[in-house]
Amino acid sequence: MREQILRFMQGAPEAKQQAFADNPYGAFVRNGIPAALYETGLVDREKYLIEGSAGKGNWALVPWICIFDKSITTSATRGVYIVYLLSKDSRQLYLTFNQGCTEISKSHGKRETIRIMREKADEIVGYTDARGFGVGDEINLGERLTSLGQYYERGTIYYKRYDLEAIPSEEELRQDLANMMAIYREYANHREDDGWWPTLEEYDPGITQERWLELLNDPEIIGPVWGDVMAMFYDYGGAATCTQLAQKYGGTAMSISGKCTAFAKAVYQKTNCPLLLRETGENRYWTILFQGKEATKSEAGTYKWRLRPELYQALTEFGILRYLKAKMKGDETEMKTSEKINQIKNYIGGKGFTYPDGLIENFYLSLKSKPFVILAGTSGTGKTRLVRLFAEAIGANDQNGQYKQVAVRPDWSDSTDLFGHVDLNGVFIPGAIVEFLAEAQRNPDHPYILCLDEMNLARVEYYLSDFLSVIETRDFKDGRITTDPLVRLEQYGTDGKAKKTYGEIFFPENLYVVGTVNMDETTFPFSRKVLDRANTIEFNYVDLVPDFSGQVEATRLSEKNAFLKTETLKLVDCADEEMDYIQEVCVQLEKINQILQKANAHVGYRVRDEICFYMLNNRKANLLPEDEALDNEIMQKILPRIQGSGVSVKEMLCELFVKILAKDYDRQEGDAAGMCKILTDASGISYPRSAEKVMFMVRRFEEDGFTSYWL
Repeated sequence: MREQILRFMQGAPEAKQQAFADNPYGAFVRNGIPAALYETGLVDREKYLIEGSAGKGNWALVPWICIFDKSITTSATRGVYIVYLLSKDSRQLYLTFNQGCTEISKSHGKRETIRIMREKADEIVGYTDARGFGVGDEINLGERLTSLGQYYERGTIYYKRYDLEAIPSEEELRQDLANMMAIYREYANHREDDGWWPTLEEYDPGITQERWLELLNDPEIIGPVWGDVMAMFYDYGGAATCTQLAQKYGGTAMSISGKCTAFAKAVYQKTNCPLLLRETGENRYWTILFQGKEATKSEAGTYKWRLRPELYQALTEFGILRYLKAKMKGDETEMKTSEKINQIKNYIGGKGFTYPDGLIENFYLSLKSKPFVILAGTSGTGKTRLVRLFAEAIGANDQNGQYKQVAVRPDWSDSTDLFGHVDLNGVFIPGAIVEFLAEAQRNPDHPYILCLDEMNLARVEYYLSDFLSVIETRDFKDGRITTDPLVRLEQYGTDGKAKKTYGEIFFPENLYVVGTVNMDETTFPFSRKVLDRANTIEFNYVDLVPDFSGQVEATRLSEKNAFLKTETLKLVDCADEEMDYIQEVCVQLEKINQILQKANAHVGYRVRDEICFYMLNNRKANLLPEDEALDNEIMQKILPRIQGSGVSVKEMLCELFVKILAKDYDRQEGDAAGMCKILTDASGISYPRSAEKVMFMVRRFEEDGFTSYWL
């Protein structure tokens, strides 16, 4: 055990300098250390699960090894468990009795989450023996940790610190683990009687673990309908409210409750087991499966159900999670992106809104490629509604503070309207989005979506200048995307309260900014500085005839930031197997750029890279045909920049149409009428949306002597 702990601590610094994928240190943390802990004989494989993590996709700031009592939890996001925490600099290792925070933080801010965790810790300390361990949250894992790392610190109940220079003997390390396991058992025994009703002594349906296993193997009993709801409870740690399950796995609390009752009735019909009666004389079927109690304030829902111990153990042996995988097509993190997009589209459709085919896929890919998207279109076409519904569909809504809509004012002339200023009394007056950015920064694992409604009522490059500059400083560091500050400490002046409340604000890696625009006489045009930094999605399609057929239940996802977070910021950091495809895209872009140069409209490296990221993300997720994806990017990253009154602009557009957009044609059509003839025969058009837009731009030039992308 001592040898494995030393390797755990000593190997981390070197590993973090290397690529994460297929790194042997990661495999050692996931498999080697858990195996060594099982071999001590102190941790029963049947009752406890040991998991190790050095990160997911990138190196974690704080690697960990968790020991879970399966009847309490199997996830570090919830419940109480033992965890070894390695400090950020790898110089200290803490053996802790700790608690998960994710479920609490979903419905509470950081301060309230910490308060709830400390109350829980004090409660546990009140009825367990410390056995010589330190009490409280006086551990230090390092500076500038993510919220998760800080929650590890503040959630600590008991702890012991090991320094790399003075790792104890094998005997002491084993004794420490034995003592911590004793605390865990004491906690579990107390928890058995912690308000659950009916108690195991009050009511016993008389179904043994072996009999439960027989029932679970009976296809008439478990089946895919009842199997998935049992899998939800099991995967959640064995105890949850129906609302919590609905939020995580989809569906409604009512449908989950109904499935449980129906399942319990089927078990009763098969076993004729004794039933607990209500005061009214009615049967209580659900007690066959569960014990229950009222949910706490920090738990969504009103009543919490816990699987009976014999049923839980039978579900473990049965391998119940396969039903959840069948339902979700893999667990939440493994669910295919295309399936998630379909669920998002179903949610939006269930709310009564329809958008053109491919628009939701395009919107997702645009956000994934660059967290700044502009939606342009006729007033009333649902631009703002799309942003809100998309955010709701992935679990980022008003209620949990992950969505904010800001109406841009025509008098905004600098960044103080967004980021704040110090008044004549030296008091910092926060701007429209300061609190939202600070909250996003405190919760990096969840996406935060900001909608700037009618963003071009003021000059975008004036009030959004700081944002436009800082977004280009994004870089990966220790698995996180970092930037230069948006709000520096000196901008608070002498207002110490504001400094403490907000701190230095960066562009959070989990922030996604969407601007909606109407292009008319009341608004300002965009500069290339703005257009180069965004995907500009234009849609003017409106179907005024509602379609109420095929409406589906509006089920939300509960997505983490990984769903939208870019995997790379530089082409050179892409995987070797992706380089051939990137090269193909770049060759096509170079052909386009050579034509654009003739009117001084060519693009630079930034536009090239972002188009490549879009195409690469599309290929990975298999969302759109490749020609359709590139058609979108020509429309969104290249054509919006083109405008002018020179003849060279028209000639360039005509050449672009013939050689790129309608490349199967040899004839040189030099006017809009000729282009219209070609568009009539759509079979020869490689990029139809872009071709139609170019035809519009040429026609506008012929009529007005000037053209641009915008209506």
